[in-house]
Amino acid sequence: HLVYISDAQDGLIAHCLLVGSPNGRGVKLGLPRPGGRVPRGIVVRYNTFVANGGGAVSSSYGAAENRIIGNVMLGTGDGANITAFRLVDGSSTRIEGNVGWGTSTVVAASAGHDRHDNRQIDPQLDAAYRPTNAELLGPANEPLVGHLTPTREHAPPATLTWQP
Repeated sequence: HLVYISDAQDGLIAHCLLVGSPNGRGVKLGLPRPGGRVPRGIVVRYNTFVANGGGAVSSSYGAAENRIIGNVMLGTGDGANITAFRLVDGSSTRIEGNVGWGTSTVVAASAGHDRHDNRQIDPQLDAAYRPTNAELLGPANEPLVGHLTPTREHAPPATLTWQP
């Protein structure tokens, strides 16, 4: 794993480029064994995940009330970009506005996942891992997802309007 959050509360992982964990995840949210309701209140927002063989983000066991928002994920193996391992029912992990590519699905089915507006679409990353797909760019050609998304202090995440 590139980032492993086990016993933490109210943290932020944002604007990171997380590349190259062939046997692990980009970010793992969870204790190494069952017990406790942590990590809790962690926000994983506006990151780009490339070539993380075990998935981009994984939640496990008692991880609760975490948010995974506005990330770009590709090259994460055969399964889903966002996964869960024995995640407790009712963990309320909100997963919203993420873009995944090259996997079977963006978010794995889990009773603990609250999924909204995630989409499989090729982000067409350039050499700086910036999305160039017009569907992922704002009116000033700024990325709406991933690590190069402009910071908007005290503003909600950008709303992507998915075209059918």
